[in-house]
Amino acid sequence: MLASPSEEILDRRGPRGGRAVAVPLAFLAFAVGACSDVALDDNLDLPSSPQSELHTPYAVGTRVQLRANQGEDAAELRVESRSPSVFNVLARHGNVSEFLAVREGTADVAVVLGSETLLVEQIEVRAPDSARIEVSRGTLAALPLPDSEGAPSGARLTAPAGVPVVASFTCDTGQVRLYGSGAVVLEAPENVRVSTEWAPNPIFEISAPPGEHTLRLVADDTARTVLGAWTVAFE
Repeated sequence: MLASPSEEILDRRGPRGGRAVAVPLAFLAFAVGACSDVALDDNLDLPSSPQSELHTPYAVGTRVQLRANQGEDAAELRVESRSPSVFNVLARHGNVSEFLAVREGTADVAVVLGSETLLVEQIEVRAPDSARIEVSRGTLAALPLPDSEGAPSGARLTAPAGVPVVASFTCDTGQVRLYGSGAVVLEAPENVRVSTEWAPNPIFEISAPPGEHTLRLVADDTARTVLGAWTVAFE
């Protein structure tokens, strides 16, 4: 049975199973022609995954940019949070908003055009309890992105002594991979030099003299949870 003009029709679900959004029937013509092309993606581009998607769940403390896409008309779109206590907007630049994953929970993020809601995606935020490390040759001038499983806590690694190497991290909670490393600190002995680049996740450049050194990744929060510790032999 056809809906009357006063009834509402549910818009499509987002690509990650976002909640359906109630859209007035009078707006349906626009929705069919344009809303079907509306999508959200983030700036956590990983070689192993498509760029045109949301990499959720995010780790608590992660800063991430979400962009609304709708072809050439995207400039008029806004990305808003309906759950700022979980996933809060820090800044907005046209169709791109920067968010902070504040605490564990589920948040609704909406794509809005004027007073109309075109799409709602559900974002999950979780606290990491472990991490894996990937150490590679190179410097912060050529940032690597985590694309492998990485070495779990307790692993022994080797790296060249006296020259910079780069360490990147993948965080987990339970058996679930989290995207973004959140707010973390890499602790190292005094004779190991560590520089940090946020791009947008922390990536660390390490220079150390010959010998074995222990690196610890710690959540930068009141609990100071140790996410992992690795022995690195600089040779």
